Amino acid sequence: MIKKLSQRIKTAAVRSALARMGAKKHLTGAGTGGGEAAIDVPAETYSLYKSLYPGITDGEIKKHYKQHNK
Repeated sequence: MIKKLSQRIKTAAVRSALARMGAKKHLTGAGTGGGEAAIDVPAETYSLYKSLYPGITDGEIKKHYKQHNK
């Protein structure tokens, strides 16, 4: 039970951190839209994804990051 609670707290903290990291992502200049190739996941965020989800692919990271940092 404590392990589940600890994992939930950790997950909530990670989601909060990821949300803060992309809080001003919408302030990019004109012409920066585009497909997956235009997505630049910061190294710190990428490492965080890899540590929390060891089997995640680069494409999945980019897709998730793009969905939550529009």
